[in-house]
Amino acid sequence: MAEALKIDESWYHRVTPVKDRTSAGGVVVRLEREKIYVAVAQEVGGQWALPKGGVERGESLLQAAIREVGEETGLMEVVSLGKLGVKERYGLKKGIWITQHFFLFFTKQLTGTPTDPRHTQGVRWFELSQFPDLFWPEQTALVRESAQTIRERVKNHLSRR
Repeated sequence: MAEALKIDESWYHRVTPVKDRTSAGGVVVRLEREKIYVAVAQEVGGQWALPKGGVERGESLLQAAIREVGEETGLMEVVSLGKLGVKERYGLKKGIWITQHFFLFFTKQLTGTPTDPRHTQGVRWFELSQFPDLFWPEQTALVRESAQTIRERVKNHLSRR
C-alpha cells in the first residue's frame, strides 16, 4: 500500500477528529571526509524515512527517539545534539494525528542491525547537501530546513572533543 500512496498536503491539515499520537525520532548524522551524512531507515512497505515511532509509557521524548533509532537502523552509539524540530501529520491511513519530535544525533557508527524485525534494511546514508525526497515530505523538509543548524551543531560537538 505504501509504495503506491502519494503523500500530499491533505496529510498535513487536520480536518477530522482522530486520536492523537506522540512519536519521537532522530536525524542521525556522521562525518566522512568533511561531509555530513544523514541516516534514513526503510519503513515497512519499502519506503525510506527518518527513524521514528511512538513514545512508550514512562519514556521521555529523547529516550523514545534513541530507542526508535536503534530499532529501525541498528545505530546504537549516538550522542544527542539537541532537539531539532516538531512536525505534525496524519498517520498512513489517516486514522491518527501524529506529533513527531525529532532530535539531532551524532554517530561514528557506519552500519547496524535493526532490532525491530519489520525493519530489515538497516541504515542508508545520504549526504546532507544532496538529501533526497523521502516518503514523508515533512521529514525531507525538516532535514533541508535544518541543514545549517545541523552543520553548526556538528561543528560545535567536534570542537569540544
